[in-house]
Amino acid sequence: MTSWRSDSNDNNSKLFNMLTTQQIEALETAIASHLTGNDMGYSPEARETAEYIVNNWIQSANVTTMQIRTMQDVTNFIKYCLSLDLLFNPDTSFYDYWNDEKQEFTFSKDQARELQDALRDCCDVCNENNVDIYELTLKIQQP
Repeated sequence: MTSWRSDSNDNNSKLFNMLTTQQIEALETAIASHLTGNDMGYSPEARETAEYIVNNWIQSANVTTMQIRTMQDVTNFIKYCLSLDLLFNPDTSFYDYWNDEKQEFTFSKDQARELQDALRDCCDVCNENNVDIYELTLKIQQP
């Protein structure tokens, strides 16, 4: 399972670190459902919560720790990257993403390193499973 944790001391991080594995998995499922547009019968409150998390908490995390070991981890990571409105491409280094509005790089050097390492792990897992990461990314992007 991919583990998303923030090293910041904000209330969201404290709350997230108190969740059980089962709650985190349910939350990841709700977020993935939100990202793909398939709400799978979730209540409006669950959809709103997933949207809030995607739009506010995950994007504002100071440092993310990702463990990419399975194809599901790869899929979750790609969905996360797509949620950031980066025009994500596996060939683009996370060091190179630029925020025009803020006139600064999208990620700090630490964040970019963590994301780049996770992307490298995604490529390794895809290679081990004979999956083309580009085709997988395109498949995930399609509604």
